[in-house]
Amino acid sequence: MTPKEISEVALTVIASLGGGGAIVFGLSGFLGKLWADRALKKQKQEYAQLNISFSHQLELASKQVQAEIDRLGHLHKLRTENELKTVRTLEDRSTAENRFSLPSHHQSCLKWSNQFFERWREAFELWNEEALSIPQSISLMAAKLMVIANQELDLVFKFRDPFDGTSSEL
Repeated sequence: MTPKEISEVALTVIASLGGGGAIVFGLSGFLGKLWADRALKKQKQEYAQLNISFSHQLELASKQVQAEIDRLGHLHKLRTENELKTVRTLEDRSTAENRFSLPSHHQSCLKWSNQFFERWREAFELWNEEALSIPQSISLMAAKLMVIANQELDLVFKFRDPFDGTSSEL
């Protein structure tokens, strides 16, 4: 065999192997792409089904939350209406009570209690301001009298003026 023949045989073998390799390479690329596309379509279909399922679950959950919010809103509305109704009733009662004037003995008691309170406040302020210049024994007695008068303040509203001739309890 001559070197020319050897090179021709070698080129023929390489060409035949290379052609087969090219065919295998081309077929493997085509089949790989085909299998990958099928797997991708299958995955897309599974994800689409999962997405539909999750969307449905999310819709159900949001409807439940909305129903709960609506229920709480209605409950709050009823509670507010009930409270407003109660307030209006109380306002109507107080307005009705305020329309009537106080009987004269109540007016007398109110006037007497206001005068008593005003005199007590004036005496307390005077005693408080002048305590240092008054002898200690007189200041202590005045303090005791102020305590007694302070305890009597709430009782003053229950009785009429003692100087108008009637001092009975209401």
